This record gives sequence, C-alpha cells and structure tokens, in this order.
Amino acid sequence: MELEKNLSEAAESPIGVIQDWSDEDSNKVENSKDNDDSILQREIPARQSRRRFRKINHKGERQTITDDVDVNSYLCLPADLTKMHLTDNPHPQVTHVSSSQSGCSIASDSGSSSLSDIYQATESEVGDVDLTRLPEGTVDSEDEEEEEEEIDRTDPLQGRDLVRECLEKEPADKTDDDIEQLLEFMHQLPAFANMTMSVRRELCSVMIFEVVEQAGAVILEDGQELDSWYVILNGTVEISHPDGKIENLFMGNSFGITPTLDRQYMRGIVRTKVDDCQFVCIAQQDYWRILNHVEKNTHKVEEEGEIVMVHEHRELDRSGTRKGHIVIKATPERLIMHLIEEHSIVDPTYIEDFLLTYRTFLESPLDVGIKLLEWFKIDSLRDKVTRIVLLWVNNHFNDFEGDPAMTRFLEEFEKNLEDTKMNGHLRLLNIACAAKAKWRQVVLQKASRESPLHFSLNGGSDKGFGIFVEGVEPGSKAADAGLKRGDQVSK
Repeated sequence: MELEKNLSEAAESPIGVIQDWSDEDSNKVENSKDNDDSILQREIPARQSRRRFRKINHKGERQTITDDVDVNSYLCLPADLTKMHLTDNPHPQVTHVSSSQSGCSIASDSGSSSLSDIYQATESEVGDVDLTRLPEGTVDSEDEEEEEEEIDRTDPLQGRDLVRECLEKEPADKTDDDIEQLLEFMHQLPAFANMTMSVRRELCSVMIFEVVEQAGAVILEDGQELDSWYVILNGTVEISHPDGKIENLFMGNSFGITPTLDRQYMRGIVRTKVDDCQFVCIAQQDYWRILNHVEKNTHKVEEEGEIVMVHEHRELDRSGTRKGHIVIKATPERLIMHLIEEHSIVDPTYIEDFLLTYRTFLESPLDVGIKLLEWFKIDSLRDKVTRIVLLWVNNHFNDFEGDPAMTRFLEEFEKNLEDTKMNGHLRLLNIACAAKAKWRQVVLQKASRESPLHFSLNGGSDKGFGIFVEGVEPGSKAADAGLKRGDQVSK
C-alpha cells in the first residue's frame, strides 16, 4: 500500500538538518537518530467511563479487566515508524481483533480553530498575493463529500467498534445512547429474536462483555454450576455432551442457564473452537428478574373467552417520565379498532406504523377504509378519522392511485368532508393529492363527434382556474382508460 511505502521510506531516510530559509543564522534541529532517548508522544483523550470486560485464559481462569485512563498520561510511539503498530486502542491488555472483525483508525487529538478564526487568518495572510501562475487543482464536489460521509456512517466495522465500546462500559456507566446502540446490534441475533423490546433493553443494560483469546479454552466444565446466560458475539463454541454428541454454536446462539433461580449444572464441556471468541453474559439473578418481570407487565384483553390483544407496560427512559402500555400482539380486527383508541405516550406513532405494515396481515386496504367511513359518522371520532386518512394519503398515496375501490373510497370521504363543512381538512386533502399527482397521457376514441364523453369537466379561463375532470361514469371507456375524478387537463 502507498501508506506503508511512505512510512518505510520515511524511516529509512535520515531526517537531516532543517533550516529556516528566511534566516541563515536560525537554529538547527538535530537529527532524531542522534538521541536515542527522544520519542514521539501524544496525549490520550480521556474516556467518558471505565472499560470493563472479562477475559478467560487458556486454563479457563476468569479475570475481570478494568482500566482507568489518566488524562495526563501519555502513549509512547516508537521512533522507527516501520515498527509502529497502528491501532485505535491504546490499552495493552485488550486483545487485538483482526481486520475482519474490528475497524482500525488513526484519529487526531489536536484542537481546531473556529471557522471564523480560520477565515480571518486566511484573509490576513493571503492579502494581495498573485495566484495567477499557480496550477489549478481539482476540487472535491459536495456530492462526493456526502457520499464519503454516507460510507463512513454505514461502515460495519465502525459500527462494531461502537458496539464494543458500549459493551466494555460498566453497567452503571451505560447511557441511554449506549443501550440504544446495543439494541440496534442485538436485535439481529437469534438469541434475542423472540424477545420484546423492553426485555432486550433490560438485558442490554446489565450484560457483561467476555473475551476468550485462544481456541480450545474450556469455558464450562461438565458438572460445573451455572451462573450466567451466554450469547456468542464472535467465534464458534463446541459443546461435548456426555453421550458423545458434538454440538457447534455460532454467532447469535446462546447457552447457559434458564430463567429460574434454581441451581443448574452444566451437562457436557463447552470450549472455544477459534481464537478471539467474544460473548455477552447475563447473571442468573438479572436474567430471571428481567424475563419474569415482563410476564407481570403484560395485560391480555379477552373477548368471548379468546385473547384478542396483548399490552405491555414499558418505560422508555430511566427517569420514569415516559412510560405506558404498548400493543405487542392483537388480531387484525382489534388492530384496526386500536386506530381510534387513545394511544399512550410510549406508542405515539401507532397510526403511522399500522399504515406502513397492514399489508402483512390484511388482504385488502378496503377493510380499513370501510371502518373509517363508518366511524366518520360519529361526531366524537370524526377528527381522528380525518387525521388517519390525511396521513394515509400523504404517506402512502400508491394505495389509492392504483386501486379503483380505494379511489372510490377517497371520493366518498371527500364528499363527506364537503357535507360536514370541514373545509380546512378538505383543503389539506386536496393539497396532499395534488402533491402526489403525476403526469400521464390518456387516449380516448369516439365513434363520432356526437358520441358522449362519459365524463364531465369543470373550470376554465372564465372561472379563473384550470380544467379538471369533475366526474367519470363507472364502467365507461373513459374509466377503463384510467381517467379519474380530479384529473387536470393539461392541453
């Protein structure tokens, strides 16, 4: 690589003597090779919290590694740059992670001036310098910069580094942002797939990071008392059962205790198959408490002896200010009914979520449309129904545009707004439909000039606005050709 080549050349060639060209009597800088004691130093930025994880050596012995970083401490870099190991982790006790599993970056710790200071300094230094003879260089466009930023944000290696940094924190030091970062990663693993969001959140807040450096290390002996639930984050684990059966577990699989406080013992031997195996561990007491606490927080709604909906009580932050019930399971009919019910503070986007996902459990959107038209006739529900339809049209206009039945539903709903004098909501509906409109060409052929058009028009220059289709006869050639009420005639 070009970086390695440049570093190698810089190390082989002497630094030499550096002089100030503007002053022949200026002091000389001595060659760094003449002084063996001189080293390059840079300050280590202070971390927000301590790093903590457990490491298992080849003998199966566990040790908890916790380090505190001193702000005034320094990291010494070797003078020979060809021997310098580039890493983003200054702590020697942390095992090195291969490039396929973790990212590596070189960050600058130097401070930077404000934009105004830089601009003023540039203006004062440049002055009236003649730049006409300087060669022109290519300038990166804003699009390229945005693409580079997008690549940085979507880099999976960088994401794994962020997750590891969150895992290495003490449970008490984990912030809400740390837990959100862990949730984003953990929900992809099979071990957490069937758990609710609140369960995963609680588990992420108490999990401990554990590393096994070498392959063949025994994690659990046969007959050993279990005290934790393990989930594999990296590597492969082999379980040798007493009957001789061999079971291999991979990333996302789990092993260990079940959610009970009874004493449990390992049946078989658990050992690593590859180097650098990584796990998260949940203590037995925490695992039992979290999984049993959820059962107490769920509320089942029954109708005629059948469970039609399941609520769960959730707290979205540690302050306890954002808590309430959220629907986690229900029948399709009950999910539709919940559209007009009061939504808790922890589930403010239920309507948007329903409109986005109803296609997975409903055969036709008209089932929702029919219920909305029925509820519109009830005065206390009219505003809620109108809000639902406006959100539907604005966010998912394709549900109406390509479905004649849904188009008729929208026309009937528009007529209901006119009849109830809800002119403000009617304007919002028209604005939403106009914003989603697309140009298209409709060709109609008539047998003769006297043949009827089968549609009516409204507007014109005499009325001060364009020409629009006011109505289309159902089943006519105009309707079959795709002409719709509200279409504007462009020519």
